Amino acid sequence: MLAMIWIFIVLIGIASVEGRTNASGVLLVNTIWSIAKSPIYITGNIGVPDNVRLTIEAGVQVIFPNNGNYQILVKGGSLTVRGSSKSSVRFIAQGLSDSNCMITFKGSQLSKSSFSYAYFEGPKGAICLQNSADGLPQNAYTVRSEFVTFNRTTILAAGDLNKNGNNSKQH
Repeated sequence: MLAMIWIFIVLIGIASVEGRTNASGVLLVNTIWSIAKSPIYITGNIGVPDNVRLTIEAGVQVIFPNNGNYQILVKGGSLTVRGSSKSSVRFIAQGLSDSNCMITFKGSQLSKSSFSYAYFEGPKGAICLQNSADGLPQNAYTVRSEFVTFNRTTILAAGDLNKNGNNSKQH
């Protein structure tokens, strides 16, 4: 039983180190990143596959260190960012821009994902929408978003991202 628990921890790749959480790997179950786990350092790609939801709660900081070209890849799963007016969720890219965005949607039903009170700071791209290979599911519908701020970063779309009128800002 202990060996199974260890394997599960290795597969998920989430470990707490000196007041921070390192995260990498494919999520196998619905996962919540809470303020107690913050800041969360992305130390490898995070995969969110079919039928899995990653929820990031108010006050969490998600850091993309400058020593890796890593992303949160939502491929069939969903992402819920639940910031609040008093405590946003912050996505911070350290160092130089690289080829991956912080969050990439590929072959996902976008209407299952949402962003509320999120703050993205570059230079790394914030959100990318990528098409899947021909014959595979494509991104569909629109991401729900409210009060999302972009600072020194971009949205790169091969589909449709709802910027929700005046609630989204580009600085």
